[in-house]
Amino acid sequence: MAAVPPLLCCAYLFTLALSALRPPRFAASRSGHRLAVLIPAHNEELLVARCVRSLLAQTWPERQRRVIVIADNCSDSTARVAGEAGAEVWQRTDPNARGKGRALRWAIDRLLAEPSPPDAVAVVDADSLADPGLLEHLDAGLERSPAVQAEYLVLADPGSRRSRLVALGFLLFHRVRLGGRAGLGLPAALVGNGMLFARALLEEQPWDAFSGVEDLEYTLHLRLAGIRPAYAPQALVFGPVAAGRGATVRQRERWEGGRLHAMHVWFPRLGRQILRGRLDLLDAAVDLAVPPLAILAGGVALGAAAGTVLVITGAPAGWAVGGWILAAALLLGFIVVGLVAAGAAAADWLALLAAPALIALKLVAYRRFLSGFDPGRWERTARTAERPGQAVVGGVRIDAMTMEAVRTRLRLAFGSGRLHQVATVNMDFLARAQVNPEVRAVLNQTALNIPDGAPVVWLGRLRGLQVPERVAGADLVPLLVGDAARAGSSVFLLGGEGGAAAAAGRVLQARIPGLQVAGVLEPPRSPLEAMDNDAILAAIRASGADLLLVALGHPKQDLWIARHAGQLPVSVAVGVGCAFDLLAARVRRAPTWMQGNGLEWLFRLFQEPGRLASRYATDLRWLITIAAGGLYERVLLQPSEPA
Repeated sequence: MAAVPPLLCCAYLFTLALSALRPPRFAASRSGHRLAVLIPAHNEELLVARCVRSLLAQTWPERQRRVIVIADNCSDSTARVAGEAGAEVWQRTDPNARGKGRALRWAIDRLLAEPSPPDAVAVVDADSLADPGLLEHLDAGLERSPAVQAEYLVLADPGSRRSRLVALGFLLFHRVRLGGRAGLGLPAALVGNGMLFARALLEEQPWDAFSGVEDLEYTLHLRLAGIRPAYAPQALVFGPVAAGRGATVRQRERWEGGRLHAMHVWFPRLGRQILRGRLDLLDAAVDLAVPPLAILAGGVALGAAAGTVLVITGAPAGWAVGGWILAAALLLGFIVVGLVAAGAAAADWLALLAAPALIALKLVAYRRFLSGFDPGRWERTARTAERPGQAVVGGVRIDAMTMEAVRTRLRLAFGSGRLHQVATVNMDFLARAQVNPEVRAVLNQTALNIPDGAPVVWLGRLRGLQVPERVAGADLVPLLVGDAARAGSSVFLLGGEGGAAAAAGRVLQARIPGLQVAGVLEPPRSPLEAMDNDAILAAIRASGADLLLVALGHPKQDLWIARHAGQLPVSVAVGVGCAFDLLAARVRRAPTWMQGNGLEWLFRLFQEPGRLASRYATDLRWLITIAAGGLYERVLLQPSEPA
């Protein structure tokens, strides 16, 4: 009996793969509908312009479309970049209601309240690239349903097996499952990117999905209301792959943990309606009950192995083994037939050799969300190749720059009136980012993350990034202050204890002719939430400073800057750790030879063993974990073909 549920799941998937061999095709629309495209964007300055340009290049008539970017709780230049690319920009600031679902509800309500609202509203992710015919093929779907889903595929990197595997997963889930369901006359499931909704639908069924899988949540809401979303296979939208192992794991945790949570919440609702005669919901319940492919494959493999052992030991379990073997054959058939139906290339088939590695990444995600998953948590996913000269290390973006390059970048920032947050990332930053989502989010929205720490340099190089040197915050501070003075900008010193900030200011003024220390403030030691932020911000504003140095220790200093980014009048803000104590000669730096050989941590450990021993032990554990993950991904998930 144990083999029956997985056998039914595998049979369902195999049926969809067979149906996907002959996907339905529909004519493009020339309806004359006025369409508004919403692009929810949280700190997407690097990719949003590409998305906007692809939507402005649509074959849909310009007079019948609007492209609106929702700059949602942004602390970067998303709004400016989107506006310069040609989008209409709506800025939303509500830190207590973050996430894509909340941003969509806010924007949809605003659209529908306009005197002449659009006929339909599309949703496209800010990191995506729209095919020129996206809107006309989505609009054609409105003839079949008031909710339409495009085909959402991945912009795979042909040089990365991990990227190819992710792309194959999208093909199987989107093209094969959605295409197969359409071929059988079944409704589509919404997948969050490339969706279109008729205005009347949004008025009758307001967007009410705010979890990490808002697309699935709204799909089930519509199905219970008797609405059957349509699939538009010729409407194409493409998105990038998550950046690195850590981002992949967290993305899978959010998607598949959210899916399991949705099963827990929605399956009983569907079941009650089916028992009351709503047989039109049966397919929705079946589709929701199918577990993620990795879990299904693992369960089938374990069941077949256990049944085989029973047969070998003489137990009468031949029928059970037959069920598991049939399930395995159907699952393999789903993959093979599905990839044929999806038109997978020869290189994609070869990438299947590394499938066990990607499944291992998924198992990490399953372990994490089974140990405690928050379905309401929202987190932006880091993407690959977001900027040249970057690598994602332990889920944190690292900029490979020399000291001189960092100074040049920040010299250009002085006087800009736009905040550039700089994080001096050492191993402790990476360790905290593994367990604190807010730290990880902040470090992936800063203007610069410089490698302050030999382990960060090593890990970056392990990921294939040519990190030229360590850029220590203690070395950067006096150089940056000198650059500010020469630019006519003053500096504000925030943090430190026992007069360290004032002493550091005096030292800097003695070293740097013409330096203006516009303000010094040492707030009393307290938790981040208990600080007198109004008084601190008022002092910074009154000082007129353009460079802010914050020495509150990590993560407090970096979180404080990020939380108040919209209120800070400075152009450059840097978390500087113990730099004030070093300048005031209250703490000694390691000898130059130790700094150059990555041993400064050892010198500090001898200075403060009680405070640093446990921290360094934790850092070492994460150093080993991140290094092993980076090596694993580089060896098993990168191309074996010669360059």
